[in-house]
Amino acid sequence: MTDADTKQEFLLTIGPGGPAMHRLVEEELLDLAGCVPERFGQARFYFSADVEPVERFFRLRSPEKLYALVLCVNAEDLSWPAEQEASEAFLAQRVAASFGWSRALETCRSFGRQMPPSTFRVTAKRAGRRAAHLSSNGIAEFVGEALAEAMDWQVDLHDYDLEVVVHLNDDHLIVGLPLLERSGQQAQFALPGLSQPVAWAMARTVEPLCGEVVIDPMCGSGIVLFEAAQCWQGAYYLGFDQDRQQLERSTSNLKLLAADVAQSLSFARGDARALPLETSSVDAILCDLPFGKQYGSEEDNLALYPAVLLEFRRVLRRTGRAVLLTNQANAKTLMEAMAESWRVVCQRKVLLGHMEALLFLVKPLESGGYGGPQAAGSRLPWEDVFGRRQWSAMKATMRQPLRLVHAGGCKQRRDQKIHGNEELEPAIPTAGLEGSYAPSGWKAEPMSQVLQALQTTQGQLKLLFKRLGMLQEEHEALCECLAAHGAVPAERLMAWLHRRRFAEARRRHPLTSGRKGSKELSLDLAARLGLDAVAQLSGASRAMRASLSALGPDLATLYPFRLYAIGGEACGDALASVERFDLTANTWQRLEPLHTPRSGCAAVALGGYIYAVGGCGIDGEDLRSVERLNLQDELWEEVPPMVTGRDELAVVASGGCIYAMGGSHLVWPVRHVLDSAERFDPRLGRWQELPRLSRERCAAAAVTTQRQIFVMGGCDEDGVALASTEMLDLRHDRPHWEVLPLMRRARCNFAAAVSSGLIIVAGGYDDKTRDVDIVEQLDPSLGIGWEAVSFLPVPRWGVRAASRAGAIFIVGGYFVDNEVGTTDCLDTSGAWASYALLREPRRSFGLAAINGYG
Repeated sequence: MTDADTKQEFLLTIGPGGPAMHRLVEEELLDLAGCVPERFGQARFYFSADVEPVERFFRLRSPEKLYALVLCVNAEDLSWPAEQEASEAFLAQRVAASFGWSRALETCRSFGRQMPPSTFRVTAKRAGRRAAHLSSNGIAEFVGEALAEAMDWQVDLHDYDLEVVVHLNDDHLIVGLPLLERSGQQAQFALPGLSQPVAWAMARTVEPLCGEVVIDPMCGSGIVLFEAAQCWQGAYYLGFDQDRQQLERSTSNLKLLAADVAQSLSFARGDARALPLETSSVDAILCDLPFGKQYGSEEDNLALYPAVLLEFRRVLRRTGRAVLLTNQANAKTLMEAMAESWRVVCQRKVLLGHMEALLFLVKPLESGGYGGPQAAGSRLPWEDVFGRRQWSAMKATMRQPLRLVHAGGCKQRRDQKIHGNEELEPAIPTAGLEGSYAPSGWKAEPMSQVLQALQTTQGQLKLLFKRLGMLQEEHEALCECLAAHGAVPAERLMAWLHRRRFAEARRRHPLTSGRKGSKELSLDLAARLGLDAVAQLSGASRAMRASLSALGPDLATLYPFRLYAIGGEACGDALASVERFDLTANTWQRLEPLHTPRSGCAAVALGGYIYAVGGCGIDGEDLRSVERLNLQDELWEEVPPMVTGRDELAVVASGGCIYAMGGSHLVWPVRHVLDSAERFDPRLGRWQELPRLSRERCAAAAVTTQRQIFVMGGCDEDGVALASTEMLDLRHDRPHWEVLPLMRRARCNFAAAVSSGLIIVAGGYDDKTRDVDIVEQLDPSLGIGWEAVSFLPVPRWGVRAASRAGAIFIVGGYFVDNEVGTTDCLDTSGAWASYALLREPRRSFGLAAINGYG
């Protein structure tokens, strides 16, 4: 028997979370099975592993569901009849005849299921064009009949022992048997409230400890407390609200939680301005303050915010902390209310749909805290450089383990037992509360008894901490003894501890990997690289091609195309201004300005940021500095500077790195044109020198496609415009610059972009300082040279370009002694269209495009 014969093929599915969640899946499976999974379909992963020991599968945190794979066939290998019923019957016979049944059923037995089953049901799903004429119910019916005949099982749609899941799309026919599922503690709540990622982030910022009392004085539907109770068990959570309907929503959502989690939660009707709690009895406060839209008004908040902040200060312990959420319109009111009694540790911008909101981490003013006030938009204390994109993966690492998938009828009875009122009776305190709230069938418990139980538990915790201190002291003495006698040197012990701690840190904070394939990741790539660049990946795999085809026309609506015009020059002065163009609204909008004005800079989009690189400052100094705009909070931050200061440089992004090439550098009194190049890796945080260009170039243009960097035109040290082109192939182990065909016109300070694999150049001035109006294109795959394709409506230099879905946008520039703010677009038919003008005309600036982000 070969090693492969002992392994079972598995399929797992994950929830939303983007690339960070994908990395977590890969790292977990690498640890569990020593393999890298293959991703296909939408958020599905395939891998092969030994079944025993079964216990290790329960430790997985990333999956929503785990299946034993019976069959996985490429759809291209299936040739079914054109008629619907004949096709469904053909698929059913293919499923029933699979050789994977015996092994999959044996795997189910290993997971504690009684096999063979006496009853079963089939659930079928189909997607894609190829199976559009088929019916999901028809597939399920035919597969059920075929399995009943082949296996001698009885179909029962309600009280079944085994579920068979069939999924058919344009890429695969997949058949699986559910084994494990996500625990009910991570239930998606039936009644909506605050965004769950934001609610989880609020709880993560407080990070409740065992035995602590955490309250939400305006709990609404209870989402914030539910997120906290699921991931930080051992604390006690109390929710208050004046609105009876809101408390009923909390109760309905509470029934979706596991019993052990629900028992740590209590709700009561109460006023946040006069809470039924003793002074200094609460360790942490979580509160989504009213915005004045659904409840009250912004004018009402002028009186409400100071009143509730005063009450929060009364009930919170001196060493406590609070996390408060409000929108941008009420931020000033909240800051004024906190001015005298609270210290803001940090505040962070978050988006709630299209609304800007602010999260505040605050502490009582006399408590000291652990850091001074920070600027709006700064990260929360526990966040890493990936920000909100990492929240789902972080939450997944804190989830409860997977549980067995139960059979149909048994599962229904189990849910009734867990969620029924006779078993799940979390305390809803009513005694001593005006207008108390206690639904019928729920056990009421006085708040005084709850607080007394908390005090008892806290006393027990103090004893445990004292014992922990004694154990630590004994541990240190033992280590000293082992080191003194040479049994275990101190250095070896520290190295061993470091390895364990580092492994745990990697598990909790997954590192970046580069695997791609799902629809969700395709959207993410479209956001960072542009639609054209992602389209080139369609040939990489069937899964990527399916993801791209599934994006559909809704992409432009869900993820609007945006341009960012950064810095540049106007009337002889370097600019710090930044503007954003929204294609849907056809408007340019001002954003937060650069920290440093810079003309002749370059801009590029990469990894959720816009980078502004180099240029010339207001004092004429060539800049090494680099800034980047965080697209979540739209604030600028500094990153490590380049090795060499560069004005009028060319910049591209490829393979997760930024490449800066050419430009000019002033060594007084001579301005030298550069042939050097360097690369910045954001993951390493440093610049690295690259092979030199074939010749020096200033005010050249650069583009990238298929992991190849193309640099065109520019001028030499004598100011003569160039027509030459060269290419650096990053796919080679030792890349070097190769000379390519000349452009039809020499040009300097012009625009370039890639559209559908073609390199497009426009504008600039030639070696006689004449404005160039001809638009040229080069097909790198053919190597037959440049050809003219159009003419600029207004010839100009200092212009910049970006592409979207085959169209080229030409922005700004200099024409007849003036900067212009023109935005022109050359579409795929060769026609020109005009869009909104820049608010501030500019030339020699940075332009970056975002096709589906922010």
